[in-house]
Amino acid sequence: MTKHENEIIRRAMKKYGLERQLGMLVEEAAEVIQASMKYLNKRVTSPEALISEIADLSNMIDQMALVWGEEIVRVKAEKLLRLEAKMDDEEGKG
Repeated sequence: MTKHENEIIRRAMKKYGLERQLGMLVEEAAEVIQASMKYLNKRVTSPEALISEIADLSNMIDQMALVWGEEIVRVKAEKLLRLEAKMDDEEGKG
C-alpha cells in the first residue's frame, strides 16, 4: 500500500470511527457474497462486478488492519500454516 493510500485509510477510520466502518465491512462482505453467487450461477459472465466488490472489501479490511493489524497478521499466518498442512495431507505429503 502506498503512503497516500495509507493516509486515506487512516483519515476514513478517524472520520467515521470503528463502529461505522465495521458496519461497512459487513455490507461490503455481503456484496462480495452476492456478486460471487451471481458469477457462479452465470447470471453475469464478466467478473468485473465481483472484482469491484472484492476491491471495496479489501479497502475495508485494510481499515480494520489499522485497529487489529498485528493480531490479524499473527492469526493469518496460523491459518496459512493450517491450510498448508491440510493440502499436504490431501496430497499424501503429511
